[in-house]
Amino acid sequence: MVAAKGKKQKKKKNIFLRLACAAFAVYVVVQVVSVRVQLWNKSRELEFLEEAERQQQLINESLKDKNENPEKYLNDEARDQGFSLPGEQIFQVVPGN
Repeated sequence: MVAAKGKKQKKKKNIFLRLACAAFAVYVVVQVVSVRVQLWNKSRELEFLEEAERQQQLINESLKDKNENPEKYLNDEARDQGFSLPGEQIFQVVPGN
């Protein structure tokens, strides 16, 4: 009778130990998945920020060019709007029949 009682207690302890191990394993898996998702999100955010940095560098280069040679920039802008330098003749091509 005493041996049966000892086996029953040992079996109970064994079940609790297995349940605790299973719960811990589930917890570890959930934590690993959570960290992987966070890592993926941060990776996507980094890609977005790197692209924004590249775009800003292009804008900065354009502004630097305009700042280093304002006369050229102003002349180009004026020509784009249809203006000309004094003494220049403007010819406009009209499509023929």
